[in-house]
Amino acid sequence: ICQGFAVDNVEAVEGEDEYSSQTVTGCNGTLITNLFFSDGTATRMEDYGTLASAEYKLEGQPWQEFVPNSPFRIPDEGYFMVRTNIVSDIEADEGEAFKLTVRSNSNQIVTGMVTLVDPDAGMIEQAVDWSDMGEIVASLDLDDLSPKQALEVLYSLQAIENDNRN
Repeated sequence: ICQGFAVDNVEAVEGEDEYSSQTVTGCNGTLITNLFFSDGTATRMEDYGTLASAEYKLEGQPWQEFVPNSPFRIPDEGYFMVRTNIVSDIEADEGEAFKLTVRSNSNQIVTGMVTLVDPDAGMIEQAVDWSDMGEIVASLDLDDLSPKQALEVLYSLQAIENDNRN
């Protein structure tokens, strides 16, 4: 006998992952009446969720935006996917998180967390002094930098230039 449903916890890498993607597992036929993302330490429209509130995908179908008051059933496969977009910015978001909440028609509620991973968060700020900057910049593979990382390097180099002028 199948009982209930669950949402997994995931990590999303800022600058690499365009979307967070979580799996919701449960009894086929369970009617899903609501799903939404909410802020934890990450903020909607700044860190995630600028394109759509939540999108879901059933096996063999395209992604579609969840519309409140338009419930759907967990398919025979026993799972569906939920996603939202991740914002790549110049702010360090390491460890910030937000939550996916899913509700069924029997009012069962489950949640799963999305934790943002920012692999180069604060790398430039961690320099002990400006003399460390050359070593840090030289260690970067400039072809593999995300736009956020490239801006961080540029801003740091501008700060060095301004510092040298003073």
